[in-house]
Amino acid sequence: MEKPTKRALSIIKYLGGKDNIEDITNCITRLRVVVKDMSKVDENALKNIQVQWEL
Repeated sequence: MEKPTKRALSIIKYLGGKDNIEDITNCITRLRVVVKDMSKVDENALKNIQVQWEL
């Protein structure tokens, strides 16, 4: 499993880069991300990211 910082950088990359991210908000169970250009998003890569819950 990737370290949290490396995982975050991967997520930004898969979302099309930091310039493609328009807004990020959170709720209890997830992050909500608005992107400028959906064609730049790698949905398959995002689905394959392993998530680790740390409480």
